[in-house]
Amino acid sequence: MVFLLLFIAIFLLGFPIWVDILLAFLIRFILKKNAFQIGFTAVLLFILIVVLNAMNSNLATKRAPAFYRETEKWGRFREIEKWGSYTTIFEKNVNDTIEQPYGDLYTLELDNPLREELKEPRTVEFITDEFGYRNEPSRLKKSSVILVGDSFTLGSGITQEEDPAHTLQKFMKPVVGSIAFPAGPEIYEKFIEDFLPHAKSDAKFYVFYFEGNDFSFPENQTATFKQPISELLFDKYEALELWKGGILSRIHKRNNIIFRKVRAASYRINRKLFKPPDPLVEYIKIGDKLVGFYQHYIYMTLSSGITTYIFNDRNVLNRVGGIFFIPTKYRVYSDVTGVKLGNNDAFEYLSNEYGNLGIPVYDLTKCLKDEADKLLPQGKYVFWRGDTHWNNHGILAAMKCVASDVGS
Repeated sequence: MVFLLLFIAIFLLGFPIWVDILLAFLIRFILKKNAFQIGFTAVLLFILIVVLNAMNSNLATKRAPAFYRETEKWGRFREIEKWGSYTTIFEKNVNDTIEQPYGDLYTLELDNPLREELKEPRTVEFITDEFGYRNEPSRLKKSSVILVGDSFTLGSGITQEEDPAHTLQKFMKPVVGSIAFPAGPEIYEKFIEDFLPHAKSDAKFYVFYFEGNDFSFPENQTATFKQPISELLFDKYEALELWKGGILSRIHKRNNIIFRKVRAASYRINRKLFKPPDPLVEYIKIGDKLVGFYQHYIYMTLSSGITTYIFNDRNVLNRVGGIFFIPTKYRVYSDVTGVKLGNNDAFEYLSNEYGNLGIPVYDLTKCLKDEADKLLPQGKYVFWRGDTHWNNHGILAAMKCVASDVGS
């Protein structure tokens, strides 16, 4: 029992899981299985954790911010259960301005000097409503058009007035709202199901599937573009570390800079020790600038036979007005980079499955490719160069097409 308490205390410090195990057994060995001493050590560690949680906001300075974007700062991951219920997605009634110094690709390869060329600082206004979604208060209940999806639909790294819902509003008369949070299609369905009692009777939901992370492979099917076993094993282990991070975020204060630095160092150490040598980011010069591409999304783009979760709740399906497919950055710039892609299996799967349910499916690839070709001579892009997400140019081009498909 006291050994379990010791392990829990070490676990809460935020070290890598393998370090937790080694430290627990090492202390047990040093203390020669003395129950009193082991228990006393556990109590001291718990006291240390309380002290560290008391030292939070004063340490989160502009030089060392606790968060670099809205999802980490205001996301309430702990209240989401994949097969259960949830309450708040983001903190409710937030009104914040975030100075975001870089995108998500910058955080993946901490020792690669090329990442410095991908930095694109931006100022992000972030407002949430009474439900915890990214809308101004009371907007969602008035919306006849509601966008559903993950961080793309949310507008990660985009200031409020340029996110997908606010951009689409410029082309439509009905009020446009957003129900979006970094999740997966199963959760998108749950978003809609839970909001239906609050929605206008004429409200239609438009769901956005992103090619990079909303699709997977059937268990009985082998990927055309194989991911090495070593990478698969590392992905499984890193998923455990992310699970641990989620648990710790429920215990430590959200702006505890010490905890966040320890966790960041833990991920970095794990990647150095266990991550296969293949880089997480591929750097390609497009136009006159370097652009980063996330390797896993490249892998998904090149693969065939991928599938995804299709909604099956009849009440939800009756309110879905359409499905939109968002391609990866790698697909959008494939012509420029000279990559020859085969069939778009992800879009075809969506089109067939939802088509059988009488729901139209739209592909945003051409919209984004056309805009990318148009902007490149100006040195502009439709995705952030150092991020997996689209930028304001990409959102504007995509939402023009959405408005045309949905009807104003």
